[in-house]
This record gives sequence, structure tokens and C-alpha cells, in this order.
Amino acid sequence: MRDKLGDLDALGAVVVGVSQDSVEAQCAFADKLGLSYFLAADTDGALGKIFGVGSVGGMYQRITVVVDPQGAVAARIENVTPRNHAEQVIEAIRGKQAQAPSSPAPPAAPAKAP
Repeated sequence: MRDKLGDLDALGAVVVGVSQDSVEAQCAFADKLGLSYFLAADTDGALGKIFGVGSVGGMYQRITVVVDPQGAVAARIENVTPRNHAEQVIEAIRGKQAQAPSSPAPPAAPAKAP
């Protein structure tokens, strides 16, 4: 995600990484990898429950949930692998944007009287 953040920004996406790690662990992780996007410490698992992300051994499964501007789940990507994950997210966002209804055309200008 870090390396494709510019592409995601251009699509209007906001990236938030969520794990059950503590705030301190999240900060250390972000510093170590030079992450500039948001990380959320979901230590009580509330976000995971909301989005249906299970955990194994106290760690969330690698799942990405794409949420649209209205707050609805637009896509769910399971079996995430870091190598091509950003591209998967970009494709999901572009696919949803392509499916979105286009804005109505502006009203036509009134005809001039003869």
C-alpha cells in the first residue's frame, strides 16, 4: 500500500490499516516501514466484528474491506498477499467507480425565441 499510496490518493481512497495490536505496536510498525497512512489499533476487536473479519490466534485474517463514500462495503478482498495487494485494491475501486451511476447531464439551455 505504501508504494501505491499516490495512485490510491488519486482515486480518492483513504487507506486505514487495522490490526489488533496496541497503539504502541502500530506506531513502531509504521516507523519501521515508513508508513504515512492511518493505522488503527482495534484492540477490542470492534472493527473486526463490524466488518466480519475473523481472527486467528489474536491476529486478524488478512482481509481488505473497501468502503465507499456513503459508508457501505463496496468490495471485500480475501486471501490478501502483500506483493500484489495494492493493485487488487486499485482494481476494486476502479471497478466500483465504473459501476457508479454517472451524474445527470445538465439541463439543456432554453431555445431562443424566433
